[in-house]
Parts: sequence; structure tokens; C-alpha cells
Amino acid sequence: NSGGNKVYLLGSIHMASYDIYPFSQNIREAFNRSDKVAMELNLLDPTGTMSMMQIGIYTDGTTLQDHVSEETYEKTVAIAAAFGIPEEQIILFKPWMIYSMFASLANTASGDPEEALQAALLGIDMNITINALYYGKPILEIEGYAEQAMVLDSFSDELEEYLLNGIIDTINQILSGDYQGGDDSLNLMLELWRKGDVETFQFLNTVQTDFSELQNQNVSEETVKLLKEFDDKLIKQRDKKMAEYIDDLLKSEEKSTTFVVVGSGHYISDYSVLDILKEKGYQINQIK
Repeated sequence: NSGGNKVYLLGSIHMASYDIYPFSQNIREAFNRSDKVAMELNLLDPTGTMSMMQIGIYTDGTTLQDHVSEETYEKTVAIAAAFGIPEEQIILFKPWMIYSMFASLANTASGDPEEALQAALLGIDMNITINALYYGKPILEIEGYAEQAMVLDSFSDELEEYLLNGIIDTINQILSGDYQGGDDSLNLMLELWRKGDVETFQFLNTVQTDFSELQNQNVSEETVKLLKEFDDKLIKQRDKKMAEYIDDLLKSEEKSTTFVVVGSGHYISDYSVLDILKEKGYQINQIK
């Protein structure tokens, strides 16, 4: 609360299942009391995916083959073919875009795109988006598709290739039946989210930022450097912008109540959105 303005903060998981629905009474009441909803982006914006696609494809005459190693290129073409995407199509996309396209498959038991799509449609942010439209609540975008794409596009070539290789290796393990994780990890996260168990959720999901400890575990200096870049660009810099956006909502002369939904990771990271808001003098109370 500040000057007649109120903000409710909900941490989202972008892929979910029927098990977490319906939302608790506290969440429903907070949503009902809110005049508007603020989200990372409007998932139902018809122009959103197109703007992201425009940033995620090569427009300088080069292709994927010009930007990654031959080994990475061959792995990418092979995994794309496994999902019916021809080589001449996949090579138009930048590594971060391909990583984004396949990332959701890593949270499934089978690597099935239909299973991933269903989980995404059941995601917490999608549910809030649909309810906001149904009840006529304005949807504000904290970032938007284009801004998120620009963050990913700012990754170094080395980080992009590292992420692409990682997601391909994971999907190959899922398809071969060797992967331990996938939907089991997602189901555990959803159960912790439903219970409001912040401490365990944070323990399992916080990006590893004790980089000196990583080096002690024989993680290469180059990999640690890439993980630092990932943490800084995808988490820390965005946390700061999200906190500033919420601060502006609370200082607005409009005097309204806003239901803010961003990925749960932004509320539990090292120096998170909540930490920054507390530093600005706001008191934050968890509603279970």
C-alpha cells in the first residue's frame, strides 16, 4: 500500500496442470479486488509472437550455420527433424530463439509438443490473462514480447550456443528415456507453489549464484562466466526493472489496486523484486 494505491504480487509458473486449480480463496479475492492486472506480457496479444519472431530470425543474410559450431549445428538440425521442422526452416532462427521454442519440452515426461502446449495453456499467467479479459480488467505489460526478445538477443554468442546445446541434450535424454526430471520436477514445483512453501521452492529453483562454489565443483571458468551473464541479464536486470515498475504503480496519482503477475523466480532470486521493494521502504506480507 502507498498513497491510496495497493499492489498484490503473484508469482507465476508458466507451465502447470489441473491440480493447482481452482486457486485459493485468497488469490481469487485479491484478483477480484484489483482494478487491473500487470504482467510480464500479454500472452494473448496477437502481434506479440510476431514481434518476437522478427527479432529471433536472421535478417543479414546469414544462417544458424554461420554462428554456431558444426557439432551444435548438426545436433540442432537433427532435433528439429525429430519434430518435423525442416533444416531450411530451423537455420533461419537464432540460437536463443530455438532454445525458447524447445524449452517447454524439457518440462514434459515424453517431449511431446502437445503435452507441452497443454501445460502452457494451463499456466498460471495464462489463467490470469483469460480471467482478466473475461472480467474486463485492463492488462498492463511490464515488458512485452519485444522487450523480452531483446533481452534474449543481448546474450553473447557463447551463451546462446551453451543454452541451445543444453536444451537439445535434455530433450534427447527425454526422448531416449534417460532423463530424470521433466514433469516430475514441474509437478513438485506446482505442489510447493500451491502450498505457498516459499523456502523449499526457493531452495529448488533459485539460480545458482555462488559462482566460487561452482568453480570448486570443477565447473569450468568459461561456464561460470556464461552462468553469470545469464543470471545478470535474465534475472537481475529484469528484477530491477520490475521493481521500478511496481514502485511507479504505488506512486501513481491514479489511486488503484493492481494484481501483478511475474515469474515466481523474480520473487525468490538473490536481490529479488521483493528485496528491492523492501529496500525502497515497502512492507510485504505473504498471504497464504
